[in-house]
Amino acid sequence: MKRLITLTTFVLSLFGAGPVAAFYPWRNHVAPFPFLFGNDIDTHQQTQLKNDGSLSGYFYIHFTGVSTKDGYPVATHVDCSVSLCTVGWTLEGEPGIASFLIKWMTTTRCFS
Repeated sequence: MKRLITLTTFVLSLFGAGPVAAFYPWRNHVAPFPFLFGNDIDTHQQTQLKNDGSLSGYFYIHFTGVSTKDGYPVATHVDCSVSLCTVGWTLEGEPGIASFLIKWMTTTRCFS
């Protein structure tokens, strides 16, 4: 069993998830990861807001049970409160300022 855990930790570290991240379970935003973005990403992330304004946490994935033709397991983001999820990536964010400009175009067509 110890060999399997070591191998799993090594493989996950290749994808950016270290030993702690590899085994941190989904706990639905309880401390120490209560930060919410207020959108759909909250169903598969757990993050903490640090004193310096940075974010640190995890993105979770759900393995579908399907594999690619090359044998790689397929994963997706789901609502982790109702599905079995595991850490897919670690999240580290720095505070910043951004402006989003969106121009919505409306086309009206008349059909006779």
